[in-house]
Amino acid sequence: MEKSGQTMGTLTTGAVGGQLVGPVIGGYIAGIFGYRIPFYMFGGLMLIASLVTYFFVKEDFKPATGAAAKEHKSAFAGIKHVRIVWAMIISSMLIQAATTSINPIISLFVKELMHGRGNVALTSGVIAALPGIATLIAAPRLGALGDHIGPQRVLIAGLVFCGLVFFPMFFVTTVVMLGILRFLVGISDAALLPVTQTVMTLNTPDDAVSRIFSYNQSSQAIGSVVGPMLASGVAGVLDYRYVFLMTTLLVIINLVVVMWAYRTDHGSTTTSEQA
Repeated sequence: MEKSGQTMGTLTTGAVGGQLVGPVIGGYIAGIFGYRIPFYMFGGLMLIASLVTYFFVKEDFKPATGAAAKEHKSAFAGIKHVRIVWAMIISSMLIQAATTSINPIISLFVKELMHGRGNVALTSGVIAALPGIATLIAAPRLGALGDHIGPQRVLIAGLVFCGLVFFPMFFVTTVVMLGILRFLVGISDAALLPVTQTVMTLNTPDDAVSRIFSYNQSSQAIGSVVGPMLASGVAGVLDYRYVFLMTTLLVIINLVVVMWAYRTDHGSTTTSEQA
């Protein structure tokens, strides 16, 4: 548990690395051998992942039996700081919504900034990849920082930094400015997603971890759907730039939810202990 943050940061690095490398390799192979070959590659990689997990991942799992298996009907029943865990689940959704909100309009916005000149497709690809590159670099370090100073501080600082980065995107006039800010967004992502997972791990009993992370995964999927849909609506009614104001608002809401959860949960715990 002492290195939960660093471990989650490392896992995030692996996930983001796969998201960056996978499309590049898949597109390159498809261009040479055709579209079918990447599907065979995907199946082979999944087989390798299954074998590595089966033979090299060790766990001390003891399934609950009898009365113990029926003791907790809800995944949240045995959680002490339940508001904080719920806040992390909501936070994961809002982070994902904010991160993916630019996806539908990124190529169009880059084209607008470049005035239709130059290689828009390549530039858009680079701009889209920059947050992932930054997360790849920063996630393990920020995860380790969370182990030293506490995940709450890293999470709140990451949300504040994220809002401060998204807001200036409304005013960008060049692709370079957009690229720099997008890179900084990746650093804020590295401070957010691993930390939310670390907090859930530290506050959830062992017999409920899988179910809680399932809720978290579902919330991230909801964010991946809601973010682009909201962004498309805002861009269609107003302008591409207003998507960044919408994203900033999502980050502010996220910050309020997290701070409220920590304050009320710790306050109620202190009151019950005094009683």
